[in-house]
Amino acid sequence: MLDKRTSFSLLSLSKLFDMCRKIEEYFFVYDHKVGYLIDGFSIFYNQRVQLFDSSRHILDNEFEIQKCFEQYEKLDKELEELNYEFVDSNSFLEVQVSDVLCGLFKNYFTFINELAISDLDEVKSKLTSSQRNCLHLIADLILKSDNKNKEFLFYVMSMGEHEKHKQFMFGEYNKSNHADAA
Repeated sequence: MLDKRTSFSLLSLSKLFDMCRKIEEYFFVYDHKVGYLIDGFSIFYNQRVQLFDSSRHILDNEFEIQKCFEQYEKLDKELEELNYEFVDSNSFLEVQVSDVLCGLFKNYFTFINELAISDLDEVKSKLTSSQRNCLHLIADLILKSDNKNKEFLFYVMSMGEHEKHKQFMFGEYNKSNHADAA
């Protein structure tokens, strides 16, 4: 029996092959900017919407992503059957909260990634009690989400960045993975 992630990945690959048979124009393959691996984040939105296909997805108005979804729907009829919508965040408190959390995590990851892994413990030891409490609350939220469903958390980063995150947030560290840790 395959786990949900593997099953989803194989189904996605199968769907991709099926869609490619019907494509007359390869605009997603050949119409790209030189030097870009990806030109946007629509692929991440699409992956989450399809992974949680029985959920209702309320997404902040991201017009470029919305345009990509319209293109995807022409190739993937199952996408148009999924329950998602793009909304003005001013009308949805939940989207505003999500924006705040995304901003918080963006700043957190920028902060720890600018530090050498060998400096993380020292920096963490200098946090005020209020900062340590906030870090503890964030760690609890991450663990609660992870315990509820491993697929809730989605990180796009290198293994080194994962190690920094585990060390700073949870005190876990695998020294053998880092040359700068000597």
